Amino acid sequence: MISQKSNRGSAKVVSKGSRYILSMSLCASLFACGGGDSSAPLTPPPEIKLATANTVIEAGATNLPITATATGSTSAINWSIEGNLGSLSTTTGNVVEYVPPPTGTVDLETSVKITASSGSLNKTITLTLRPSASGVYAFAGGFSARGYIDASGNDARFSLPTDIVADAEDNLYVWDLGNRRIRRMTKDGAVTTFTLADLTTQSGGLWYKLRNLSGRFVYVNKTPELQLTEPQAQLIYPDGHRELRANYDQPAITAYHDIDGNIYSFSSFLFDKRFGVIQKNGVVLAGNEAASVAKDGLGKDARFVSISQLLVSPNRTIYVLDKELVSGKYQLRRVTQEGGVTTLSTSRFEAPARMIPNTGAVPSILDRTGIHKLQENGDWLSTTVTDAGLIPSKNVETDTYDATADKDGNIYLTDPNQHRIVRVTAQGKASVFAGMLNSVSTTGALDGRLDAARMLSPYAMTKDRLGNLYVMEETPNLIDAFGQSWKQNALSLRKIAVDGSVSTLSALGIWFGKADTKKTAETFRFPTNIAVDNNLNMWIFDRPVPDPTTGNPPARDDNFLFKISADGNLTKLTTKITDCSPYSRVWMMCGVVFDGKDSMFVADGGGVFKLSAEGVKTSVSGMETFGAVSALAFDKQGNMYFAGEQSVDPGIYKRSVAGTVTKLHRFNFKYSSSMLVDEQGNVYDYDVCSLVKINANGTKTVLVGSESQCGLKSGNLVVGRLHNVKALAWLGQNSIFAASSNSVLKVVF
Repeated sequence: MISQKSNRGSAKVVSKGSRYILSMSLCASLFACGGGDSSAPLTPPPEIKLATANTVIEAGATNLPITATATGSTSAINWSIEGNLGSLSTTTGNVVEYVPPPTGTVDLETSVKITASSGSLNKTITLTLRPSASGVYAFAGGFSARGYIDASGNDARFSLPTDIVADAEDNLYVWDLGNRRIRRMTKDGAVTTFTLADLTTQSGGLWYKLRNLSGRFVYVNKTPELQLTEPQAQLIYPDGHRELRANYDQPAITAYHDIDGNIYSFSSFLFDKRFGVIQKNGVVLAGNEAASVAKDGLGKDARFVSISQLLVSPNRTIYVLDKELVSGKYQLRRVTQEGGVTTLSTSRFEAPARMIPNTGAVPSILDRTGIHKLQENGDWLSTTVTDAGLIPSKNVETDTYDATADKDGNIYLTDPNQHRIVRVTAQGKASVFAGMLNSVSTTGALDGRLDAARMLSPYAMTKDRLGNLYVMEETPNLIDAFGQSWKQNALSLRKIAVDGSVSTLSALGIWFGKADTKKTAETFRFPTNIAVDNNLNMWIFDRPVPDPTTGNPPARDDNFLFKISADGNLTKLTTKITDCSPYSRVWMMCGVVFDGKDSMFVADGGGVFKLSAEGVKTSVSGMETFGAVSALAFDKQGNMYFAGEQSVDPGIYKRSVAGTVTKLHRFNFKYSSSMLVDEQGNVYDYDVCSLVKINANGTKTVLVGSESQCGLKSGNLVVGRLHNVKALAWLGQNSIFAASSNSVLKVVF
């Protein structure tokens, strides 16, 4: 019994030494398992970590991504920004983008604090926001490609390039219709001006082409240095020497000259715009009238449906592309000098198809599906074109682009809509060879965010005290039932709000966000200037419709002032407005301006006047002898600046608050109708394609642009270019809005 009790107790009673051994054994066991060590890592505390590539950013820069990583919290991450210097792309999520404020709106370096929170956790990152670097930037409408700049590749600018030929050395010659110049391009893309054509208005007479497939000569009509009275042309060789060609008839739009001087054309005996007759030197060679189905045959027995292009090969064989009515596709047809017409194959080509000169005895065909070359066995060998969207779709003259090729098989196309030259390699790779790489559509106006909105020839603008920008632009051409284009005069007014949204306040059929059933916008005939007072009323100077022939306004006192409240209430003021002098530089001179304090002023043919809220005029002293002036502006001290009339004493003048008038500079702005003045008394104005600064001492400086090279190009003030500037408005200190071409630009200096 005792033994049994002793055994049971042995399981419960442990000696002191045994307890020590057991304890050490347990510690060793725990250590081997990784537990029980006082140096083992603990669970990290809850926190948020923020990461970004850079903590310094300029106004107008691309968005800056910021990433948040939360530990110890399962709640969603929320974002916030302190102040209004920029914005955030979203308010939730692990990644946010900081959207910096527009270029020119930040004058001093400042801090921007952005905070991420998750549950009770918060983390703030501080960014350094700096003013924008000086230069030219797109603001609204993007950059359109039209212009005139001799440069290399994508830095060059064209205006409606239509025709193109290649010479024996593979130099390219382009008829730059909008600039009335022949431009020359080398194989590496360097663009220069080859010759300036006579600025006549004869239809089709500005560019005579010797369109044989070797393409080594070009024709132009008479030029200013040759006082020619008869219809003559010049044959211009690649080395620049010229030969006269007398007694050339004025060609039709579709005219084609072969190496022997014969003139071919395709025309129609009908008035349906379909061409079914081929003529040689004015005599019908083949075809009779446009038919519904093509027919091979001899002379007038042959039938064409709708000829779109004609080429003459070196062996005098004629090739045409004939468009089918039902499918809209094209067939290649051959015409002999005797008038025999043959369809070469049953293959049909997608619109817009084009025959390419310099590609062999039979011209190759280029369409959106590829390059097609006819083989000896009658089959077509096709090469697919990558980036086929670059192939232009329409030409203002022939309903398609023009094209040529070099000895290496590269094809060059004119793109008059995008004002550029496109190259397609023999392997089918399309690219922009010369002209702007990424231009925007200029087909019309479009509301939306700044990066998507489109402008249509803005020509006047102003900014209200809240920072909203108001822009007047051209009204789009209307197309009548007969396909004719005409312009309806009306008020086309856009608003660019401080939040970056672009909206239409007034246009044909629209009046301040509603359908304009009363045709309120058409109350205006030719609005030319706009200003906004402190009560957000818009004052608009409206003039008679210019003479359609000369572009000058009617010689009568038929000008009006309109006042529009912020909610769209229109009032036609009874103010008597005297027309500008008939010697005024351009019809858009005169107008209205707000002095930035409390008064509106108007300049008309009788001088400068102060306007009451009801439009009552009060003469401004010291201006009695100047007559018509333009481009009024005020500094913060109340001094007035203006451009003197060209016929009297052109230049920039300053009228002090006391009424003393002094001349600052004799600079003669050709087309200016708006002017800006800063706090130091520096005057800013434009001269078509340049932005000019005149300091208080009368010293003139060109800030950006060129008087001889016009075209939109972003970049610093040295390389940046402007095109057809029409109006200016302040953006911020040392920064200006400029209405240029189909864009509103930001210029920072």
